[in-house]
Amino acid sequence: MRKSRVTNVNDLPTGIVNITGTATQNQTLTATNTLADIDGLGTLNYQWQESADNGVTWTDISGETNDTFTLSQAQVGKKCR
Repeated sequence: MRKSRVTNVNDLPTGIVNITGTATQNQTLTATNTLADIDGLGTLNYQWQESADNGVTWTDISGETNDTFTLSQAQVGKKCR
């Protein structure tokens, strides 16, 4: 009997990230996910971003690294993700 070594291949994760909430000043957006990885997921990190040019370029919003984000006057008229 001949033995062969099987090498694990790093599989891509599956699932999506959703943002829920009302995109209005003083309202809170929440990021949830259905991510899964047969190889195991590491720690998930969040970084909210804003765009003043309809999504062409994105800028990190300083300090906004939680799964929730409350929109302020600074985001009025901008796209957020």
